[in-house]
Amino acid sequence: MPAVWRAFLLCGVVIVSLLGLIYTHRRAKYITLNEQGAFLCQGEAYDPLIFVRANAIQLIAKRKRSVRVVDCVWPAYQVIYRDSLGAQEYAVLRSFAAQQILLGRHDNAKTSSYVDR
Repeated sequence: MPAVWRAFLLCGVVIVSLLGLIYTHRRAKYITLNEQGAFLCQGEAYDPLIFVRANAIQLIAKRKRSVRVVDCVWPAYQVIYRDSLGAQEYAVLRSFAAQQILLGRHDNAKTSSYVDR
């Protein structure tokens, strides 16, 4: 392979890497927790999180977006791994997720119970 082609290949790899880094930095996400619930903040958009599963390694939450039709057809999920947060933050978020999951099951049980005749 001639040296010119290697230089072009190297320049292409550097350009693609820089574009990927800029794209990743632009789409930085973080999770906030307050008295109204957990939210995924991405830029200026705040999507509420509804936790589906919680265990020692990961939390899985459904993102509730503003377009309901899209959520019914193609729901968006966010996976939060234990090593992506500090130990204390993960413990607090896991506790909140467990409470939300249990309260959701309790509410579903109340609405789906049969009526005694």
